[in-house]
Amino acid sequence: MEWTGSIKEGADPITLSGTAEEVVAQIQKLNPDYVFLEGNTSEPEIGKRSQGHIICKVGGFGAMDVRAAHRERNYLRSLGNNVCYVGAGPRMCTKIACATGDAIILCNDNGHAISPRCSYLADYIDHIIRACSWIVNSPPCIVRPCRPSWSVDMVRGQQFDSDNYNVIVAKDTC
Repeated sequence: MEWTGSIKEGADPITLSGTAEEVVAQIQKLNPDYVFLEGNTSEPEIGKRSQGHIICKVGGFGAMDVRAAHRERNYLRSLGNNVCYVGAGPRMCTKIACATGDAIILCNDNGHAISPRCSYLADYIDHIIRACSWIVNSPPCIVRPCRPSWSVDMVRGQQFDSDNYNVIVAKDTC
């Protein structure tokens, strides 16, 4: 992914390459005083667009922890209204956020490059979590002594956009 934005007030925009995490690290190195946007705010504008459908339990190599999906979403949101560029497709996919095998993937099915706002793409993660998450519980205890029980929210899915691209939330290599 290529991110384009200004990291100093009044300065010309610059372009940085990498995942959202890598771009954030580059910005912090170039301008330690840069103020990132709050990661968990939402963009109400997404509802105004014509969004495509969501498919659950597809994409990547498996489900990821919902907490990791929120972390990746927050990185994207912190990049604000600046653009996340992906080259021409069709089927041009790039990891726009990825850490410890938890990936957010943007796939461009257009014959031209796309530059949606990073914060806009973060909204897809929220939609996929709402539609495609499920709870995995610890197995029942059959041998005593029993270990503590646990549960974890998992998610895996893909949402399409009317502008002929899609976002995938899933396990993948980083």
